[in-house]
Amino acid sequence: ATFTAGALDIVDGPVSPVCIIGPDHTVHSGDVFPLGANLVTCSATDKHGNTGSNAFTITVEDTTPPAVTVSGDTKVEATGPNGAVATFTASALDIVDGPVSPVCIIGPDHTVHTGDVFPLGANLVTCSATDTHGNTGSNSFTITVEDTTPPEVTVPADKKVEATGPDGAVATFTASALDIVDGPV
Repeated sequence: ATFTAGALDIVDGPVSPVCIIGPDHTVHSGDVFPLGANLVTCSATDKHGNTGSNAFTITVEDTTPPAVTVSGDTKVEATGPNGAVATFTASALDIVDGPVSPVCIIGPDHTVHTGDVFPLGANLVTCSATDTHGNTGSNSFTITVEDTTPPEVTVPADKKVEATGPDGAVATFTASALDIVDGPV
């Protein structure tokens, strides 16, 4: 913090003041002040031993939210009807507190972690972190779970049937299809 302090004596003229915080910590303009309210008391003594003083407060506040860093938008292939497992990274760094643990959610209040199963569709993930002074920072990304895998179609093996007339023969067979998301189709 920077400040200006001066003293003027009616006899001696300008006198250099000494400024302190706490009981005896000398401070100067441009010094680093700790968080919170810092009472700065400046005193000056003239050549005749007369001392004058005045005080002011320098309050150092933390109003800067943590910076939240997240992985970018991601697409993952569905592995079942519930969606797919997705991984991501999220971290937060505060200029005062250092590393802060972020909390990530989808929807209004569903907490998620890397390695959780995410449902089909676009899932907006919002990660936020709050420092010890109540400042909250956030960042978002989207995990899209998509189904691009076609159903697996099962058919019988090739078979031969004997003609029963000039039009050929009646043949019977069974075919089925199974999708990893939709099940039997």
